[in-house]
Amino acid sequence: MTKRALSACAVALTVALTGAASAQGTSAQQNACIPDVMRLCSAYIPDAGRITTCLRSQPHNLNTQCRAAVTPASSQRAARERTRT
Repeated sequence: MTKRALSACAVALTVALTGAASAQGTSAQQNACIPDVMRLCSAYIPDAGRITTCLRSQPHNLNTQCRAAVTPASSQRAARERTRT
């Protein structure tokens, strides 16, 4: 992968991991998702919105850290509550 592609991916992930209430995705979140973006969603680089949609549409294919980064906190909370009952 070229430096340019990695840079585009990092910028797209920063935007994709940005929530309405947060400033931007952390570098740890970006690093966690780069392999999944390249493997599953590379066709959408540099479109951050489409990358986010792509990642969120297939959580079962994401590594654990990336899944946690792209899954809204309310969804994570609901999943934890389902497993408790």
